[in-house]
Amino acid sequence: MFTKFVKDRLILINDTTEKDFYTPMARSCVKTMSQSALKKQKTQKSQVCGENMFQRRLAINANKKVLAERLFSYENATVPVSMFSEEGKMIIAKKSAFMHKIEGLLTDVLHDMEKPDTIIFEGMAIIQSIVIQSEQSTFKDMTTLFEKYIVSTSRKYKSVQQIHIIFDTYSENSLKEETRRRRGDYESSSKVHVHSSLKIPTTWKKFLSSSANKVSLTQYYTGFLKENSNLKTHETIFINGGADTECLEITTDGCRKIKVLQSNQEEADTLMMLHARYAADIGGTCIVVHSPDTDVLGLARSFT
Repeated sequence: MFTKFVKDRLILINDTTEKDFYTPMARSCVKTMSQSALKKQKTQKSQVCGENMFQRRLAINANKKVLAERLFSYENATVPVSMFSEEGKMIIAKKSAFMHKIEGLLTDVLHDMEKPDTIIFEGMAIIQSIVIQSEQSTFKDMTTLFEKYIVSTSRKYKSVQQIHIIFDTYSENSLKEETRRRRGDYESSSKVHVHSSLKIPTTWKKFLSSSANKVSLTQYYTGFLKENSNLKTHETIFINGGADTECLEITTDGCRKIKVLQSNQEEADTLMMLHARYAADIGGTCIVVHSPDTDVLGLARSFT
């Protein structure tokens, strides 16, 4: 390249050069120093020999004198095989797969329960499942649909006396709240004060990404149900969660707070289990937990 540059631009032939000195040079594929220094690194997979691991463990145990029962209680691997692959990478699991596994083990499917007297709803799951009919719909329209769904589902069983509606609790100073801040939930949506005549935002998912909006939403739903629940004399509604740690009991006679159900639980999942226990303590014999959450299934299974 250097010789060609000198010949074309510096050597005079008949008082002129073949190319002007400042003519752009053609692009070259010659590697630079930084490029030539790069080397491809081969990824090596570490293979763990289970037999060697077992022999080493026995050798260590000969000096440590550890009980064999305790020795064999640990997995014969460098990392827990239930959580990591042989290469040390964490296994990514889907909680929904757990639900399908449980369904596959069921031999008999129970379509109708015999006279349940208590039903527990996960409030936010129902709110997210409501289909907004029109862009002109207000929060009052949506809350009316929410109340109708709760009442119609409960009365379908014709024997329900206790209706529990549980929301997540949004506390300012909590580990979960710090996680929301790191995810940027507070920056994704501006704070909205929910009221009856306010139109439902078109960016619904963005609205729900803010904890402050969820607090305002649950407070509005609680106030609406206090004033507009069309209950029968034998029916009682319990509402828990949102910004408050207190539970409200709503009957045809009025509204009061239930101190026994006052809790600092943030997740509706665990709060539903508390309400199930309370329902049984005050006379509930057949309890239906209404939730699509896999965590609720796992908790309910462990407490039964």
